[in-house]
Amino acid sequence: MEKKISLDLGKSQINEESILKFQERADHIHAKLHSGKEAYTGWVDYAMELSEDLISEIEEVAADVRKECTAFVILGIGGSYLGARACIDMLGNTFHNQVKSDIPKIYYAGHNMSSAYYLELLKVLEGEDVTVCVISKSGTTIETSVAFAIFKEFLREKYGESYAKRIIAITDKEKGILRPEAQEAGYRTFEVPDSVGGRYSVITPVGLLPVAVAGVDIRELVKGSRDAYELYKNTDLKENEAYRYGVARYLLNAELGKDIECYEFYETKLKNLTEWMKQLFGESEGKQGQGLFPVTVEMTTELHSMGQYLQEGQQIFAETVLNVENTGAHLAIPQELGYDSSWTMEKLNRIVTEGVIQAHREENATPTIEITIKDLTAHTFGFMVYFFEKACAMCCYLRDIDPFDQPGVEKYKANVKQIIKNG
Repeated sequence: MEKKISLDLGKSQINEESILKFQERADHIHAKLHSGKEAYTGWVDYAMELSEDLISEIEEVAADVRKECTAFVILGIGGSYLGARACIDMLGNTFHNQVKSDIPKIYYAGHNMSSAYYLELLKVLEGEDVTVCVISKSGTTIETSVAFAIFKEFLREKYGESYAKRIIAITDKEKGILRPEAQEAGYRTFEVPDSVGGRYSVITPVGLLPVAVAGVDIRELVKGSRDAYELYKNTDLKENEAYRYGVARYLLNAELGKDIECYEFYETKLKNLTEWMKQLFGESEGKQGQGLFPVTVEMTTELHSMGQYLQEGQQIFAETVLNVENTGAHLAIPQELGYDSSWTMEKLNRIVTEGVIQAHREENATPTIEITIKDLTAHTFGFMVYFFEKACAMCCYLRDIDPFDQPGVEKYKANVKQIIKNG
C-alpha cells in the first residue's frame, strides 16, 4: 500500500522520547475511536462500510446534474461545504468557471450573510441553468437556511412549478425541518449519517455528491480513505504518522508553550484544504480554554506581509508546512532571467520553501513540522482527509476534550435566535 502522506518532525524541537511516552494513551484512544460506542465516531469506519449501491447512486445523480445544468450551487457552511470545496479546488482547474467544459460552473452560498455577495451571485446566475445542493443536517442553520430561501425564490421565478427538480437536499434521515420539506416538495435527497459530524463528513454524501458533480472520481476518493484506514490501524507511535502528528500538536502547546499553529502552503491549490484544516482543528480542539489557534498563511504571497512577523515577531507560534511532492505541473522559467533550461517554477518554489524554513529556524529556532502530500489526485485527497481527522481526534483526546461537539458555535446560534425572538 502506497503511503500518500509523509510527516517530518525533524525540525519540530519535539524529541522521539516525548512522543513515545504517550504510547499507552494512544492505544487507549485508538480503542475508544474504534469501539463504535462513542458518539459521532461513525467517520472512523464509514468509508469501509460505504455500499456500492450508494456510490453508484451518487455517481448517477451527479451525471444527471452535469447534463441538466450549467451552474451548480453548493449551499452550506463549515463542515457542510469546506471539505468538498477543498477537494474541488485541489483537484480541479483553478479557473474552471471561466473555461468551457461539460462540467457545470461551481458556486458556493450559505456560508455568509453578505447581501452584496448574494445580489452579485444571483445576477451571475440569471443566464445559467441552475441546480442547487443544500447541505444541512437540521435545516435550521441560519446562514444556510436564509440562502436556501433566497434560492428557492430564484428557482421558482426561473422554472415555475418544476423548480423542485432543481434541488438536491443532503440532510438528516429523520430529524430537522429539511427532510419533511424535501419529501413533500419532491427534492432529490441524500442522508447525512447520524454518527458523523459535519467537519468529519467529507467522505459521505455531504462531500461525495458535490465533488462527483465537479468531475472527481469518488471511487478513488473512497479508496484513498480506505487505504488510510488500513495504514493507521497500527497504533505504534513509531509508525503511525497520523497519531504522531496528533501527539506532536499536543506537545507544541504542552511542552514548547506555543499557542498558534500556522498552516503554510506554497501550492495555491491547497488554499481551501487549509481552510478545512482550520475548521477541523479549531472547532474540534478550541474548548475549555485549550487548543492551538489555527491560522493559514499563503506562501509565497504572504512572505511579503506575514513573513515579516513570522521572522521577527512574537515567537508564540509553530509552523506546519504543507508540501506537494508532485504537482503534475511543470512550467519552465525563461532563460533570460539567468536560469538554465532545468529550472521550473516548481523547482524554484521548493527552494523558496527550504530557504524560509531555514531562515525561521536560524533566527528563532521556530518549531517546524513538514507534511508532504504525494500528489494532487483523488486517491491522495481521500487518504489525506483520514490522516488529518485521526490526528485531530488524537490531539483532542490527549487534552481530555470531546473532538466532536461545538458548544461555542451553538451558543452564538442560540443568542441570534433569542435576539430575533425579542424583536
